[in-house]
Amino acid sequence: MSIFGSRAFGRKILSEVRASYWFWPSTLVIGALFLAEAVVWLDGDPGRLPFDLPSRLTSIDPTGARDTLSTLASAVIGVAGLMFSMTLVAVSFAADTFGPRLIGNFMRDRGTQISFGLLLGTFVFNVVMLRSVQDGDAAFVPYFGLAVALGLALMAVFTIIYYIHHVPETINVSNIASDLGHRFSRSIRDLINDRANYEVEDITVSDDIGRHRVSLSTTGYIQQMDRKALFDCARDNDWVIDVCQDPGDFVTPYATTLVIMSAATPA
Repeated sequence: MSIFGSRAFGRKILSEVRASYWFWPSTLVIGALFLAEAVVWLDGDPGRLPFDLPSRLTSIDPTGARDTLSTLASAVIGVAGLMFSMTLVAVSFAADTFGPRLIGNFMRDRGTQISFGLLLGTFVFNVVMLRSVQDGDAAFVPYFGLAVALGLALMAVFTIIYYIHHVPETINVSNIASDLGHRFSRSIRDLINDRANYEVEDITVSDDIGRHRVSLSTTGYIQQMDRKALFDCARDNDWVIDVCQDPGDFVTPYATTLVIMSAATPA
């Protein structure tokens, strides 16, 4: 079975993506780039807009537009750096107080990831708009881009307000215990639901059946195990597979992970 076709490998990648600070920020930054290009295209032909921009906005000259966009970009990236520092402090406090195993809970927090992405996306949008402003004979001011930049700046302000409230909430011991309790309950319900689909079969393996021990080639913790793939493999090849290690167990190349019992030696 190809590793990229394994369901366990897919779940591992999905878990790592959810517990990363790069996926949502990167996605929103790329979205901001496409938005900026679309806005510049619309500003190139104002007749495409279904509405008229206010005269107060269209009276700005290239110098004023450049100063406005530069101020917004500097302010947003500065606040993003402050938010990153607050996140590191919160994660360090949680690790020291509640244990390093809870770091993944904070890394998976969607509110923090999207807050970073919105601020970084706003910064990238302002930089692209700043690059499009032209002086001289071929003067060009992205008036619609300025309106969108101001709207994104207002959204960034509310994002900061949300984030300042959200950080203390994430390190509140009551919220941490509640979140762990809900996740534990969901895991128990999922196990009960999965167990209802299990087919239990009483199998007796004779002593003369060949046993092939399988070990891993590296040292570390088992992160995911595709039990359905093992079941399908055992059924298709008329094997009995004894799983000796479970996800979360520490294994070495000298530890037996699986024991395959078959009348023929497995390949």
